[in-house]
Amino acid sequence: MTIGLPHPNILPYIPRNLLCAVHATVCNLRGRQWGSQRPSLLFVSRHSFQHLVAYHCHILHELRSRGFKPSPKWSDPLYRGRKVDPWPQEDQIPQRPDLSYPHHTAADYRASLALLRRRTIRDDQDRLRLTLAPESIG
Repeated sequence: MTIGLPHPNILPYIPRNLLCAVHATVCNLRGRQWGSQRPSLLFVSRHSFQHLVAYHCHILHELRSRGFKPSPKWSDPLYRGRKVDPWPQEDQIPQRPDLSYPHHTAADYRASLALLRRRTIRDDQDRLRLTLAPESIG
C-alpha cells in the first residue's frame, strides 16, 4: 500500500475510520498538496491529476454506500477544496472513473489486505467487513 492510498478494490472492506482518513488524504492531495515536492507525495505527482480524481471517485462511491454524505462538490473533477481555486475551465479534466494508478496491482491488493489484517480493529463490524474481503483479485 503506497502512502495511505489502498488498492481501490479493497475500499469496501476497510474500516470506516480508515476510509474517512483516506478520503481526507485525497482531499488534501486534490487541494493544496497537489504538486508538493514532499518525497512521500511524489508518486502522486508522477501521474495526472485525472488519476487522483478517478481514485477519489472510488472513495466517494464507497463513502456513499456506507451512508456517509461527502460534499457533492468533490464529484466535480475541477473542484480542489474551499481554500484552493478550481482548475481553469480550459484545463478541464474529463471524468474517467476507470483510470487507475499503475501500482494498484493484484500484489498491491494482497499487500493492502495483509496490512489491514495486521492492524488492530476494535469494532466487530469492521472485523466482519474485513473477513469478507477476497484473498486476491484477478
